Amino acid sequence: MARRHIKTEYLEIDTAKCTACGKCIEECSNQVLKVVGIKFLINHRHIKVVKPEECIACFSCVEACSEGAIRGIA
Repeated sequence: MARRHIKTEYLEIDTAKCTACGKCIEECSNQVLKVVGIKFLINHRHIKVVKPEECIACFSCVEACSEGAIRGIA
């Protein structure tokens, strides 16, 4: 079973809420996010932090997420 929450130092991503729309990726100036998963299976694609060490905690991805799947940890 896949993990529902992906947590880093600054962000928590609820993969069950994530629709992999890519809005957060567009807003991330350091490009630390990426869509992962199987393209043709519903509910198997989500956002993942691929470069957590480069996240500057600007939380632009949190503001861009209309599904509320990304939460900032302060």
